[in-house]
Amino acid sequence: MQSLCQQLLTICMIFVAITKSTYLLAEQPLAPQEEVNQALTILVDAVDFNRGSVRAEPNAWRQGGPIAVLYGNDAEYDMTFPVDAIYTLELFVAMESPRPLNLFLDGIQMATVCLDGTTPSWNTIDAHWDKPVSIPVSAGNHIVRLATQNGGPFPHVIQMKWTSNVLVSADWVRLNQIVQLLRSITQEQPTFDSVRPEALYKAVDYLATHYGSLDSVQQDEIIAQIKSIQDSLGVIETTILDDLKKAETQFASGNTDGINRKDFDLDAFEQRVQEYCQKYYDLKKQLETIRFECLVQNNPLLDFNTILVRQTNQPALVNNWLSSAIRPVGNDYHDAIIAFNPKKRNDSATIFFENDGKMIADLRLHWDANRFLYTSSVDNELQVFEYDIQTKSSRQITPDMGNDISNIEGCYVPDGSFVFVSTASMLGVPCIAGLSPVGNIFRLEPDGQTVRQLTFEQDQDWNPTILPNGRIMYLRWEYGDLSHYYSRILMTMNPDGTNQVEHYGSGSYWPNTLFFAKPVPNGSSKFAAIVSGHHGSMQEGELYLFDPEISRTETEGVLAQIPFHEKKPDYLFDFRQKRNGNGQPEPEPTRRCGLEIQPMISVHLKILPMKQLASSPLILTGPPMGLALILIPAFPNGICFSLALKESTTKCL
Repeated sequence: MQSLCQQLLTICMIFVAITKSTYLLAEQPLAPQEEVNQALTILVDAVDFNRGSVRAEPNAWRQGGPIAVLYGNDAEYDMTFPVDAIYTLELFVAMESPRPLNLFLDGIQMATVCLDGTTPSWNTIDAHWDKPVSIPVSAGNHIVRLATQNGGPFPHVIQMKWTSNVLVSADWVRLNQIVQLLRSITQEQPTFDSVRPEALYKAVDYLATHYGSLDSVQQDEIIAQIKSIQDSLGVIETTILDDLKKAETQFASGNTDGINRKDFDLDAFEQRVQEYCQKYYDLKKQLETIRFECLVQNNPLLDFNTILVRQTNQPALVNNWLSSAIRPVGNDYHDAIIAFNPKKRNDSATIFFENDGKMIADLRLHWDANRFLYTSSVDNELQVFEYDIQTKSSRQITPDMGNDISNIEGCYVPDGSFVFVSTASMLGVPCIAGLSPVGNIFRLEPDGQTVRQLTFEQDQDWNPTILPNGRIMYLRWEYGDLSHYYSRILMTMNPDGTNQVEHYGSGSYWPNTLFFAKPVPNGSSKFAAIVSGHHGSMQEGELYLFDPEISRTETEGVLAQIPFHEKKPDYLFDFRQKRNGNGQPEPEPTRRCGLEIQPMISVHLKILPMKQLASSPLILTGPPMGLALILIPAFPNGICFSLALKESTTKCL
């Protein structure tokens, strides 16, 4: 059976993203092959551009597909071509309509790509290899530039593939793949879920000191293990860097006819690389095991054995200026509530509750944990339901209030009443000519019949939730008396609708939107929320931890961005200077403006804080699962952990 490294070496040419230029022979395994000369292929990930106005977009237009560059109008790549040849260029691209790109080599236009061959959508999951073009390229260093025509928008480019008409030896192919594997390790980019020894030290110390998860002897032993692994990783990484330099030197020699085995023992070098790579991945697994044992299995804050999660084939997110009441109804949802034990690694989920193909959304667990609210459909409208965990039965909570009226996002209130978002005000969003309904907050009294309207907005309210002090926190789209109209203010009110006041963001240019805000329990004033834009990714954005007791304005109340960054968000920018008829810049005063926040690091949804200064499970989008359940610490420089299910392709929200 092949070792892990051998398997990786076999498939890495297809799946591993390499920074800058990656040289490989497509679809060739690393094991020694028959001495047959073959064509050389160079892959370059589009996100690895050296200069340009494009932007790497790790989340938008993906739905689990690969990362693309988009938005700008040019990208430059510093590349090394090892041999003189005619190279054929293909772009792996998603473009619903043609967006031609001019191809430049060292400042000289050589061809035009992306002229036709459109894809079903702009989403990168629908990407294909576009029509190839061929150009002559000499051996050496070159600047490759892709630029839109007339400053138009950039197609969603994922990868470039250059294939030469020059044949190279099998030795060259093997060395090529070794270089690729070594680069995949040395240029590995950290993710939200990366195992970082320094963060693991902090997590172990924090849980042991504050919650007694370990005694002093156990703590010292675990820290010693982490230190030993960290030191071993350092030695291996140094060795891998040295080997990479040797391999790159041989590969850059341009000797495509073969390698001089007297000067460079390829077989011994390959075996050495395999051994060190195997050790590297084994040590990484050891760190992952320690992390799981400390942060999950023996974490006193995870004092439960079951997590309920929505499993769905369509999260049904809507644009940020719309109410979730417009989500489609019907029997096309493959929704279920699934249960799994987070303390069992890769636990198999069991189906807890299904709904005959109808939506199960907006989950809200009761404080007694014996029932929960959810949104589903009745005929052509949405209503709030309650599921009783003990009797395994559902009942409709919100009454039918007439045709075209939907009730969603139910929330328990301690006095036995419920609050929810409803379109019963029969208003339409003004900026789109009233073509979509406005959701306001209503209250259902404990008698289960009396309904009162609590908010009277001309625009949306979203996500009502209970604060530890018993007040209702919700997001309000404010439209009047503003310096810019992209503004959503986090509000609070009494459960009867009185004393509606700002909680965070009044008079602020940032944040534009605070979706799914949830308080940190146990009397804390802190809350977590998703910062998004008015026209940004649908109900997605970056996760921040706030404390309004520090400040309620702009970034001043930000405690941290999660994954944690010490620097507060920079939301100010200068407008680009206008150009006059001669193309010369015209002076324009600097303005302050709330940025349209696009997710740059990670996209988070549906925050579920657990305990003060503890860990918080939440739903997070990202590869390879599309959606996953992530445990995130609420102390700075903490370490994240994916509570992965065995059925990892399941979408959860």
